[in-house]
Amino acid sequence: MTTHRDRQRFFRPYRSYAALVRLFQRMLVGGNRLPVLLYHSICPNHGVQYADHFNVRPETFEKQMAWLAHNGSATVSPDELLTLVHDRKSWRQKKPVMITFDDGYANVVQYALPILAKYEFKATFFVASSFLGKQKALPWIQSPDISVLNEYRAMSSEQVLELSQTENYCVGSHTRAHQSLTSLSNEDAASELHRGKTDLESLLGAAVDHFAYPYGSKHDFSASHMEMCRETGFKTAFTTIPSSLRGPSSTYAIPRLTVYEQDGPRNFALKVAGLFDSYDLYRRFFLLPSRLYDRITRQYPNHE
Repeated sequence: MTTHRDRQRFFRPYRSYAALVRLFQRMLVGGNRLPVLLYHSICPNHGVQYADHFNVRPETFEKQMAWLAHNGSATVSPDELLTLVHDRKSWRQKKPVMITFDDGYANVVQYALPILAKYEFKATFFVASSFLGKQKALPWIQSPDISVLNEYRAMSSEQVLELSQTENYCVGSHTRAHQSLTSLSNEDAASELHRGKTDLESLLGAAVDHFAYPYGSKHDFSASHMEMCRETGFKTAFTTIPSSLRGPSSTYAIPRLTVYEQDGPRNFALKVAGLFDSYDLYRRFFLLPSRLYDRITRQYPNHE
């Protein structure tokens, strides 16, 4: 049985950095930051053999959510983010943060939702519509182990529908087939945006107003794709460009901070505080040896 002392020991490293974050924000970064956190898979089985270096263990995710709650962070929906973009004066008091999940892993439903519900946190789920309901692993997950493939399968249509009908949760589009828009012709890119949106709207019976670019780096979309998002009817489009939102900017190129399993208490706290806003130091330096190994041994596909 888990005791109060065990729980205190479990969360102490994350809680101890709360004061550091507040000092860092005041002295070095400034308090008006709205971090949009990006997760993918949440699964206890993690490692090279599981083929997804974006996976975060449930216990790590639990610690991070507990730290946000302890720090007094207020989670926001995409619509609330749009309002806050023009109301920066309230950021310091509200300490807003947005939690997002890309791709549509079914393990997020199993492992992340109970933790989000525990803290009454809001979250947004960007799903690629062509994979829904196929009950098999997302195509970039490569493993000879059937049990691994089952743990990294796509959400069912019923799970996505339930998410959309649950208070605090929002479902957004991630195109239809998860292709980098810059790899497609303008016609095909426009089709991916339109079909991904209409597929979800037919399933949910409601408008889908928010979008996340597949891969999402500055090389995976352009100004013309931002205009396509607007013409398709999206209110926002989210990238993977590593930065916090720092005030009025294009709502079709909103930056996000990818969270990794290797993010310890200090790195997670400083990401939220804004240390990684200039460029993704964590990905470039802390993960460089493991990423080089992955590329050399071809354990992971390039899924960023």
